[in-house]
Amino acid sequence: MMKKNIYWIIVSLMLGSCSNYLETNFDGSVSDENVWTNPVYAEGVLLNAYEAIPDNYSVENGTFMDCATDNAVTNDYGSLIYQNANGGWRSDNNNLGQWENWYMQVEYINLWLKYGDQANYYLSDGHLNEQIKKRLTGEAHFLRAWYYFKLLQSYAGIVDGEMMGVPLYRFPLEGNIDKANKIKRSTYEEVLEFILEDCNIAIEKLPEDYDGNDHVVGDTHVGRANAIAAMALKSRVLLYAASPAFSKSDWSEVARVSLELLSKTRTSLPKINWSNLDSYYNSQNHNEIIMRKFDRNNNFFKQNYPPSLNGEGRTSPSQNLVNIFFGSDGYPIDHPLSNYDPDNPYKNRSNRFNGTIAYNGSNFRGTIETYIGAFDAEGEHIFTTRTGYYLRKWMTSRAGTDEVDSSIGLHYYGLFRYGEVFLNLAESINEWVGPDVKVSFGGLSMSAKEAIIEVRRRAGIKSTEYVDEVAAMGQSEFRKLIHRERRIELCFEGHRFWDIRRWNDPLSTTISGVRITKMGEDEFQYDYPMVEQRNYSEHMRFGPIPLKQVTLGLRQNDGW
Repeated sequence: MMKKNIYWIIVSLMLGSCSNYLETNFDGSVSDENVWTNPVYAEGVLLNAYEAIPDNYSVENGTFMDCATDNAVTNDYGSLIYQNANGGWRSDNNNLGQWENWYMQVEYINLWLKYGDQANYYLSDGHLNEQIKKRLTGEAHFLRAWYYFKLLQSYAGIVDGEMMGVPLYRFPLEGNIDKANKIKRSTYEEVLEFILEDCNIAIEKLPEDYDGNDHVVGDTHVGRANAIAAMALKSRVLLYAASPAFSKSDWSEVARVSLELLSKTRTSLPKINWSNLDSYYNSQNHNEIIMRKFDRNNNFFKQNYPPSLNGEGRTSPSQNLVNIFFGSDGYPIDHPLSNYDPDNPYKNRSNRFNGTIAYNGSNFRGTIETYIGAFDAEGEHIFTTRTGYYLRKWMTSRAGTDEVDSSIGLHYYGLFRYGEVFLNLAESINEWVGPDVKVSFGGLSMSAKEAIIEVRRRAGIKSTEYVDEVAAMGQSEFRKLIHRERRIELCFEGHRFWDIRRWNDPLSTTISGVRITKMGEDEFQYDYPMVEQRNYSEHMRFGPIPLKQVTLGLRQNDGW
């Protein structure tokens, strides 16, 4: 059975891999012995787990997971995202997790951990060979931790009053189906402990960075896991576990690992050129990114450009999201001191607003017009916005989406970036000791308030008056500000769906858009109609175990 497994691993690498790490032609008939003694074949088994990581933020045909939240809606009415968000989420039609794919990657990784050290990765130098094996072992533990976190995030849930995780496969199954079916769900705590063990091994064995010409840790390996990425994963894992929906770790642990990460890398966020977002959203090397996958493919852009740019407008940001962005003065738009003008609602908005939302009158490869009767308005074409807004975040200004312009745009999927680490730090410190108390680890001291001020400073908000005002109100009010900042900073990065659930926030909300009537030159009337109603039952705070797995004997989460 193992030879059959290896055959399919090799075939999948032949058919699906575009990795620069693997440049060998396989014929599908390699023996077990040749796989594990040949360094290229052996490493190829492990690298398949890298290949399965996404290379963009959309979930289904250009539709972002935010379309299952209060951040956006999709115009793809046949998508599972649309069905799931409108009451049709079921255990047999769940695209918000990839059970079979993720467990397949776990099997590849476990195979490498069992057999991968049989290969000689540097035949002429024993010391270098051992160093390469050490790095690859660290990568394997990082990748296994990543996939088990994805499984835990998507499928953990309450069973008869106990928080349960997913089945743990510590060693390869090698085709032993009977063995596989005997392994039942572990508790949340057991899976959490396993993930953290893998993170710690990865942190110990991996370099902090890939740089220079070194054969083991040189810059030719950029894109692989390093110790900083493992620390970022550990920060996220602990953040989820500490959250109200789970309460399985201490907030102090999140703060510690987040501060240690920042003490090794940076104490402030790298600059974003808000007038040239291609240098951030579509750069493979921006120093905001801790770890990423990237690709050159225009489908991602075509699916989310407005019709005037030959796009399909799949993801329509909501008025709900638009309303939570701060003004350029740093105040919420409903604050008494805000410079917001309801008759001119897109004036005096923040850099992050302009960098996230394509609105009526905004400039993106020309002027976007969404007022009634305009080219990009709702109902004017088959692929138009449903809310009066289009997605600006992640969209390059350089991609061609028609036969005349074939320019290829770059895009990436960031597994982790520094903005998230600062937000993890702010949330954990506030929950632990409140907004103003400084916490020290790794030689670095910071308070929750200071972490939030840094996130806002990078966004161009210089004044700290509003943050000071909220901090003075105490932990509960500052928690709301942190949640709001996280929603703004990390929107359309796959976080909002899970944040709502881990915070125990309401699942079902009314989604609004804008309807704009042009009254005269540069004069518009704004109405805000309901667009969609989120329809989640409370048991949907946790996703379902796939129906197929339940029929094979796994316990389903309560309510499904």
